[in-house]
Amino acid sequence: MVADSLEAGTMPHRIVIAAALVAALVGTLGGCERVSRAPEDTALAQPSVPARDTGLLVVASIPPQAYLMERLAPTGTSIVVLVGPGQSPETYDPTPAQMTELANADMYFRIGLPFEERLLEKLSTIAPNLAVVDTREGIELRHIEGHTHAEGGEGHEAGQLDPHIWLAPRLFAKQAVTVANGLQRLLPGSAAAIERSLSGLLADLDRLDGEIAAMLKPFAGQTFYVFHPAFGYFADAYGLRQAPIETGGKEPAPQQLATLMENASAAGARVIFVQPEFATAGAEAVARQIGATVVPLDPLSRDYIANLRGIAAGIAAGLGGTTGAGESGS
Repeated sequence: MVADSLEAGTMPHRIVIAAALVAALVGTLGGCERVSRAPEDTALAQPSVPARDTGLLVVASIPPQAYLMERLAPTGTSIVVLVGPGQSPETYDPTPAQMTELANADMYFRIGLPFEERLLEKLSTIAPNLAVVDTREGIELRHIEGHTHAEGGEGHEAGQLDPHIWLAPRLFAKQAVTVANGLQRLLPGSAAAIERSLSGLLADLDRLDGEIAAMLKPFAGQTFYVFHPAFGYFADAYGLRQAPIETGGKEPAPQQLATLMENASAAGARVIFVQPEFATAGAEAVARQIGATVVPLDPLSRDYIANLRGIAAGIAAGLGGTTGAGESGS
């Protein structure tokens, strides 16, 4: 076992169009990014291979987790990010070189992505003493929306647990506490400094949550359309609904896609949101059919606070607001 784990027109015509569109929906592969905690508390670390000043090496599954570590870990801490920019956590698989890096790590912060189960099985053999912290601790997990059927039910993908817990600031604050606790166990001599950093981070996240809530309040109850269902926790936090084109890397059936297009068209949807790690051909094809545009949102940016503001502004603009979409990336 890995040590210290904390698991926590007409319908027939529409169907023909949909069948032609289904083949366009796809996904991609993974790699590794390594950064170091910058000496300045407010600086965002850039990819590098740093000297391990403190002797501490911690691993994050995705870039938003690395943001927490950059804000909380002592100066000189080395931070490894497994899923790099433009890569998909849905299809990620670690390389042998990455496994070697993990074997030398002091702590791994998991977040509930599917690839982590396979990874932990390997780590239990090659790094049995690696401390693993589950940042889902204390978080009530939601279920991913399935493809909607004409009668209003959910499709076969409904019921899967949604791993995108970092996309709601209040939940991200809980993850910050979990990360801080893990770092304090590793470095008890730095516990007070980590606690001070945590207080500042929690205040920043609380302000962010208030800003986004005010921005999206006029759109409560509305639905926004996405290629991949990454924004469920975000939608829940601010009284919105997301409607995905694909779930679990699987395309909707022609009937389901036809229904989605009809619902989006009836709702006057102006935007379909896509993520950089997915091909956009399928979303673009759907957008053309309903007279919408495709707008990118990046759920994996390491510049967390600026990115969440950008995501909120983009969704507000897509739902008919006057707020500019802005950049959602770093």
